[in-house]
Amino acid sequence: KMACPQQLFHAEPRANGGMMNSTPTLDFSGLLCPICQEFFDDPVVTADGQSYCRLCIAEWFQMYDRQTKWQEPSAMRLPLLAPATQQPLNSRVLLENVA
Repeated sequence: KMACPQQLFHAEPRANGGMMNSTPTLDFSGLLCPICQEFFDDPVVTADGQSYCRLCIAEWFQMYDRQTKWQEPSAMRLPLLAPATQQPLNSRVLLENVA
């Protein structure tokens, strides 16, 4: 999810106590993929609304498939968890993130 311009800048506290620095610093954390920690490359959105690089989330799905491939058929299958939230991801549908 792309940060709005106001969220890209934040003031740093001064070392002398409490005064805010008048020089803004850039905060790019909203522009980074939670998997690779790099700027988004071909960003997509998953069913839970989180953004990832298309290749990163595809590899995440493949890793899950490899880990669960050899489970006993009678075993309860582990849920696919979203990398950013560690909550169950109910769909592998990816939408282009155009924001």
